[in-house]
Amino acid sequence: MPAILPGLRMPFGSNSALRRAERAARAGGCGSKAEIAAMAVAFGVPVAATLSCYDPTGTAASPVHCGQCDACLLRRKGFAEAKLADPTTYAA
Repeated sequence: MPAILPGLRMPFGSNSALRRAERAARAGGCGSKAEIAAMAVAFGVPVAATLSCYDPTGTAASPVHCGQCDACLLRRKGFAEAKLADPTTYAA
């Protein structure tokens, strides 16, 4: 099963928040973007440091989500449906 946050640009160890969230997602059949966003926040994944955008702006060291591609729209929708603040910086 692919990682729940495949665009992640930060290294994590095997006991990291991301790994715990991935294991819980697999075990619980987590699938919607809202469920994934809620689980990531609950497990302490630094969501603001993840990247899922298809066309980011900024620099390689500090990418910014475009805010308009399918991945950005799904990310925004997931946080909105989970009723969570989206810590993501979007260009638009």
